[in-house]
Amino acid sequence: MATAPQRPIERRSVHSERLMRHAWERLERGDRLQASEKCWGAVAHALKAVSQRYGWRHRTHAHNNAVAAHLSDLASDDMIYILYSAMEALHINYYDDLKPETELRRFLAAAEDLLRHVADAANAIGPNPPAPSYNRRARGA
Repeated sequence: MATAPQRPIERRSVHSERLMRHAWERLERGDRLQASEKCWGAVAHALKAVSQRYGWRHRTHAHNNAVAAHLSDLASDDMIYILYSAMEALHINYYDDLKPETELRRFLAAAEDLLRHVADAANAIGPNPPAPSYNRRARGA
């Protein structure tokens, strides 16, 4: 018997806020790896929240990349894509642990800026924006 897909226990925006708090807490404890990944998760969930709001695809890392680029274009806010691209370094840091605590503090602060830009853009683009192109070559073409 097929079961209905599970709905998240919390809204993605709530996940994002919680993960950002956890990132700062982990960094205060000296856990750079978990701070990096929690922060990356906060960004990913924020983009997924926007995607869900507008019915856009959001299952993969590539979808989030396309959404960040598209949202940046729709809102004429280059900082969304610039900061998103920088945040990918946190995901990489989870595996490589190359960033010192002082640098991670800067990244976490930048992530909070990104989350504000994403929320502002999502509220400014109207109720029915077009879906992003999920073709990697579409941006800047």
